[in-house]
Amino acid sequence: MRKLIVAAATAATVSTLGLTATAQALSVSQGAGRVNAAVTKTVVAGIPAAFTVVEPSTAKCTWKTTGLPGPVTSGIGGKNNCTNLIDGVFPKAGTVKVSAKVTHGGKLTVIPITVVVKASPGENDAAGVGSDTITPLTDQLAGDFNTTVPAAGTHEYSWDAVNPITGKIGDTIAEKADCPKIMRPDGSSAGIGQLATFAKSTSGPFCTNFARSSRARARRWPATRSPGPPRRSPPRPRR
Repeated sequence: MRKLIVAAATAATVSTLGLTATAQALSVSQGAGRVNAAVTKTVVAGIPAAFTVVEPSTAKCTWKTTGLPGPVTSGIGGKNNCTNLIDGVFPKAGTVKVSAKVTHGGKLTVIPITVVVKASPGENDAAGVGSDTITPLTDQLAGDFNTTVPAAGTHEYSWDAVNPITGKIGDTIAEKADCPKIMRPDGSSAGIGQLATFAKSTSGPFCTNFARSSRARARRWPATRSPGPPRRSPPRPRR
């Protein structure tokens, strides 16, 4: 997998489908409950993640989602409020059982969700570190990309510059499975420095695949490609 630097001049504010951050209360006694097919999602502990659960309905939906750990919230949006956004940071590896109950047109639907929380990204995933400024942008890009990839495919994960749950600076992370733990890179220079180590997992793939940078390219940064022979200016015509 190629290594690269993701750079942007300013911070990016990304909204997600116009979804709100709170879920409406639901009376379980409304209508006869039915169970939708179970949903399974895979995330990584300590890395922001988001996914949606949709209930197709021509009536307005109200939701109640239970079983989420503290750093993870649910919000509603989409057509008729029938899209439920699960958004946040799952704090530890394991399996989390979530129940999303949605009422629409007088009916109650229960959607069981199993969230598989991995300790670290896989060795063939794309993992990055670095700038705090463009973290929301890379988090959103990773989330959007990962929803298009099957569970066994290559996913993108972006470690925040500071611990997204505690706000701690400089704690340790394992960028990928089989990679040594490192101090969490905080900032453009720290991310680029980690990228430049070319550290590899015990099975061979690079531990860092991209670095977030919120400043312009510096001359001391390594070239992204061979510069080739020096260019010569064309001769000036004689007067």
